[in-house]
Amino acid sequence: MLSQIKLIAYLKKLSNIQFISHQNKEGVRRILNVTDATYVSFANIPVLRTNSPNKMFDSLASGKLKIVNSKGWTKELVEQYKCGFYADPHNPKEFIEKLTPFLDGKDKLEAYKNNAREIAEKLYSKRLQIEKLTKVLNNEIQIKTNENEVYILTA
Repeated sequence: MLSQIKLIAYLKKLSNIQFISHQNKEGVRRILNVTDATYVSFANIPVLRTNSPNKMFDSLASGKLKIVNSKGWTKELVEQYKCGFYADPHNPKEFIEKLTPFLDGKDKLEAYKNNAREIAEKLYSKRLQIEKLTKVLNNEIQIKTNENEVYILTA
């Protein structure tokens, strides 16, 4: 706990770090408009590897580089579609090594940001999600899915 307090105190001294409290959708949109990357983090609990975090989808839709710390489907998605990377929260040196190419080369950062937006449109557009929901509600057997989607069907 003491090291966390020291870290927060240190980070508050930096001019390029801000701590922002909980935000509504519009607040999140304003923040995403002035960022290049997002960090989607979860505790290392196996069940959380299957979660579908809103912040992940907001980040994709905004075309931001994604950094994830969960070994679930979000890791697979960002690596497969080259829109971000996995960072082991217990290995800060590796995090710096993975982040550095995006800081050094704006071309790579822009490519990953463009990939994020393309994936948002290709896999998670509102139109596509409505089509899938309609198929589920109509009890259609053939639902097109991919390996990056999680569906919970209830009786």
